[in-house]
Amino acid sequence: MNCPVCDSPQEPIYTSGTQASVTSICTVLPTALKALLCGRCALVQTVHTPQISLGGFWSEYHGTQAQSTDPVYFKDGDKVVFRAEQEADLMEQMLGLAAGSRLLILGGVRSESARVLHERRPDLTVSAVVESPVYEERFSSFVKEDNLAVAEIPPSWFGSFDAVASLYDLAHEADPLSHLSAMIELLKPDGRLLIAVPNLATNTGDMVVANHFTHFTFDSLRHLLQTSSLAEVRLDENAFKGRLVAVATKAVASRHNLEPIQASTFDTIRRISRYWTEFGERVRAFESAQADEPAAIYGAGFYGAFILSQLRLPNRIDSFFDGNVGLAGKRIASIPVCAPSREGVSSPILYVGLNPDIAAAVGENLRRDGRPTFFP
Repeated sequence: MNCPVCDSPQEPIYTSGTQASVTSICTVLPTALKALLCGRCALVQTVHTPQISLGGFWSEYHGTQAQSTDPVYFKDGDKVVFRAEQEADLMEQMLGLAAGSRLLILGGVRSESARVLHERRPDLTVSAVVESPVYEERFSSFVKEDNLAVAEIPPSWFGSFDAVASLYDLAHEADPLSHLSAMIELLKPDGRLLIAVPNLATNTGDMVVANHFTHFTFDSLRHLLQTSSLAEVRLDENAFKGRLVAVATKAVASRHNLEPIQASTFDTIRRISRYWTEFGERVRAFESAQADEPAAIYGAGFYGAFILSQLRLPNRIDSFFDGNVGLAGKRIASIPVCAPSREGVSSPILYVGLNPDIAAAVGENLRRDGRPTFFP
């Protein structure tokens, strides 16, 4: 396969060791993942092997996201900033929205961010393109019916917006260059575009997210933007934790001196791919060393679901445990999520599925008393 941005050859850098993978909402899919790296522009893409239909998953995804609450982004003492507030800040400040501007938001997942911005700036005319009808209700309280489109963009919208905000939807696209071109066509001359995507360098789990098909580092996102009809390209890797945020201006004719991809970028990508390869191998080595007894996973988030996807015999897992009592009663791949008891987790075999930065500290409180326990 060749890179969809620069048409250069792509090399395989990661292949999951089982026929399973995990999504951003911790769904386990019956397909292996392969990650490909472009040796020229450093774009990373994942493909499913074998290729499967994600129709059912997307229905579940949109249903879950339409019901999700606004998570806390930052907390310091009494100060609490929610994610929607931070994203509204990004749109307002980085796009420099003048009074009366027409703003298009792509993606129903960020309806709460759009609502917060509307409350701050009622002078703006906000429109939205959503992927599924399940999001319509969340926009209908502040977006007029004529300004809300489901799946398909009305032809009259092209060339009509002062600003377009794309919050993470570019990560779901297998052909980011075509998607970016379509976003640019929605803008008026000199209109402004804002893009936010996961930053692979700091949000390393993004490489193995099954419903993210394109993964960006600072260098590869800059390269994509500089090859398009955009001027005043500016990237920020500190504006939002774990994300890259870019702003640029539509330009009919733009010529950029493409900045070289740093060797350290390729080193970082290969280090991340080795980490996830070795993580899966360690999971299976631990699994092979255990007796045929019931097992559990502590952690009902991404790391826990990833561990489940890497097991050769996932049917040995009879429960998930998580200290977040709000997750109790939920299921991951039909496996129930339970709250741990005060005495810890008594399962004969336990996999700790937490971010490695906190896994060891949490594990000390589980009172395992020498029973087999896997740590990431």
